[in-house]
Amino acid sequence: MGLKEYHAEVQETADSPPVGITLLTSEDIAQLPRGQAEEHFAQLLSQFRLRPEIQLFEVGTFSSYVTPPSGASLLGKNVVLEARLPYCLSLPDGLITEVIVPDSGIRARVRVRKVWTDLAEGSTDLDAYADDRLLYLGNFEIQTPQFPQPPEHGPWPRLSGRNVEFEKDTRGRLRYTHIRIAFDMDQGSLDSEHNESARRDALRQATEIGLQVINYFLDVYRYVTGETHPERLSLPIVTLVYFADCNLVFEGVVISHGLRSAVANRPGTEIDRLLQMVSAGDRPDRHELLLLSARAALDRRELLIAVIASFQALEIFLENKLREGYGKQGLDDPTITQLLNGTHRTKDRLQKLCREVTGKSVADDSQFWADWLADCNRKRNAVIHHNAPITHAEAERVVSLCEECVRRIKALPWS
Repeated sequence: MGLKEYHAEVQETADSPPVGITLLTSEDIAQLPRGQAEEHFAQLLSQFRLRPEIQLFEVGTFSSYVTPPSGASLLGKNVVLEARLPYCLSLPDGLITEVIVPDSGIRARVRVRKVWTDLAEGSTDLDAYADDRLLYLGNFEIQTPQFPQPPEHGPWPRLSGRNVEFEKDTRGRLRYTHIRIAFDMDQGSLDSEHNESARRDALRQATEIGLQVINYFLDVYRYVTGETHPERLSLPIVTLVYFADCNLVFEGVVISHGLRSAVANRPGTEIDRLLQMVSAGDRPDRHELLLLSARAALDRRELLIAVIASFQALEIFLENKLREGYGKQGLDDPTITQLLNGTHRTKDRLQKLCREVTGKSVADDSQFWADWLADCNRKRNAVIHHNAPITHAEAERVVSLCEECVRRIKALPWS
């Protein structure tokens, strides 16, 4: 890496186990006098922490308006939430519509507006649409980035222009959609200005309602337009929530996934494994990638995808282990394939075929097996084959049980 390595052990507290640290620097500390070297090394090491110093999920304040907003700006509801989407939805500015979120009981009014960023200064706000085709803005101008682009400008091209946008933009770099959502919500516990806990609970509840409205709206937008990039969000960029019944307003920003102390590097064990794999051309296990994809889908509230990906990961891993186990018993591939084709259902493979190969099964733990059958297998079948609804908690339960089942399959005596 072209850097010198210096090694040390540090402790969080006097009772904590020591943690090995490798400091990477271009400085030749070893050439300094011992006392000076130790002091300088300690100063460099003091810039690192074993735990994040900060984890921030929202920045903002609660206040009240001197003159409360009128009923028209509230769209006839008692809560208004404003958020910025990382996509630009090509819908007329000021469009207002009723929204009923299926299977939730949520009824809201939504207003959308396209916003140009400062990178698109001078772009027109004039709006129009054609009856049966896309309509584009004219009179464009593009200001290309400097080449080569300085690293501090980030990975995206530092490009600006007028009346232009990036295709399939998921960052809202030149243009994005501002959305205002109005809905009704009980605000009885917010009357006391000293009830900070109630305020936070109400903000979380309102944000969750807003998220459900936004994700349903995005689903319908993708379905109608065929656009693939406006995927569901794990958390919208909320900038305002107003509780009209008690004239309480939150202004700030709710940060998706949070802001934390920057990670210096992954652990040395992970770095070594990564280098070993890529230098040998080792392929990551497909089931592990699918389980990671399932977790990512949960973050995006893509619950159906999370269920499909996690269960597929389990099926792939189970079949691979069964093929490997039957192979060690001396069976050839055609015979193994015939055995597997004769037992399609995952629960039968977990019970019958695993016992044939290892003498044991994950079903030996009756409590886990009952949980897996009810909360994973049956729930997955209902969702996939019968289009049954599923909540976020239920989808997360499916993913967790698939992950646990994979761990238990690994622990069976395959050799």
